[in-house]
Amino acid sequence: MSFLPNHIYPLKDPTRYDDAFGKGYDHALVADSGPIPAGCWVHDAWIVTAAGEVHPGLNMSPVPVRLCDVVEQKGRAAPL
Repeated sequence: MSFLPNHIYPLKDPTRYDDAFGKGYDHALVADSGPIPAGCWVHDAWIVTAAGEVHPGLNMSPVPVRLCDVVEQKGRAAPL
């Protein structure tokens, strides 16, 4: 399997990005940056809440997220 563009995935460790900027940033949003190669196991993603709100301390650029760090089966199309 691999990431899908414009999809939001829950993180396996929901507290990984909890910090002084807040809690609940427990999802990774893979932006629609064009086709993602099949078998891609790492991709840049925005760290967001379940509703798609971007982490205020990581809002300048996406961060690399590994496929094994997300619950791929619970990925869903991101809210627009």
